[in-house]
Amino acid sequence: MKSASGYQKMDQVQGFYLETQEFREARQATRAEYKQVNKLKEPKTAKRHVTPPGQIARRRVKRLGARDGWICKLCGQPVDPKILIGPWRGTSDHVKPRSEGGTYHLWNLQLAHAICNERRGNKPLDSDELE
Repeated sequence: MKSASGYQKMDQVQGFYLETQEFREARQATRAEYKQVNKLKEPKTAKRHVTPPGQIARRRVKRLGARDGWICKLCGQPVDPKILIGPWRGTSDHVKPRSEGGTYHLWNLQLAHAICNERRGNKPLDSDELE
C-alpha cells in the first residue's frame, strides 16, 4: 500500500490533482458568495433580432397606404388600415409580378385588397382578364 505522499507524488507526476470533498464545497461556496456580492448573472449569448415576416408585411402595407392614400389600386375602393385579417385587408401587390422577375422595391408595389390581389394573381396590370 502506498503512503499519502506516494499518491501525491504519483498525481503530480501524471499531472492530476485530486480534490477533496471539503475543497469542492469551499470552492462552490466561494463562487456563490462572489455571485451574490457582485450580483453577477450567467452570461447570455447575444441573439440577433429577427423581425417576423408578418411584421415586415404590415410595415410595408402601412408605408404603401400612406403613399397611395389607402385606396386599392386594383378596384379603386378605400382600404381600412384597421383590418388586419380577412379578404378586405390591405396587401402589397406587385406591379411586375414576382414570377416575371418583379422585386419588393416600393416602386414595384401598390396597395390592394387581399381579394383583389388574389383575383389578379400574376397577370399583368393591363390584362383584360382582371375584370
